[in-house]
Amino acid sequence: MLQHIETLWVDLIDKRYVKKWQYNFIPTERDKIHGVKTIALESLERSNRNYIDGAYNISAELDGQAMLARYICPDKNLFDTWLEDCIRKLIPLFPVKYDRDNPSEYNKDDDPYYDSSHEQPIPREFFFSPDFELTSKNTQEALDNFLINLSYKDNDLLNTPETMLAEGFKGTPYRYTGE
Repeated sequence: MLQHIETLWVDLIDKRYVKKWQYNFIPTERDKIHGVKTIALESLERSNRNYIDGAYNISAELDGQAMLARYICPDKNLFDTWLEDCIRKLIPLFPVKYDRDNPSEYNKDDDPYYDSSHEQPIPREFFFSPDFELTSKNTQEALDNFLINLSYKDNDLLNTPETMLAEGFKGTPYRYTGE
């Protein structure tokens, strides 16, 4: 499960880090025991696919994941406060650049694809370290540290550096240069 979540984080830095993966949901007797895990993995896979494909409806899966995280969190008030604080910090820093009610207005060609490749990734520390200050230097350091510590050999959802370069990746794979 942690590798899937790690994969979603690196996906936000550059989509070429991640293989298109698909969780094969095949109900078995074991699913009665591991049902929540199965649903969570399937949801993570859909989020990854929607993000890679540029689907506007990515928030539907993210909402469900937030509800699941809140459900399993032992302190609901702590989770609610954390989520509210994150949203309050995000709103002024990252305003929505398209009309949610009419996404085709953002893409004048009526293309339902949302290209997020121009957006700068947000380090995990922004959400989980209250003392993290979002500056370009801190962002660069946090993202580079995250990438350096990834292992495509241990996480089969990640592409090799060779695959990334063959797919047009610019720079050094598993190093963040701020681009």
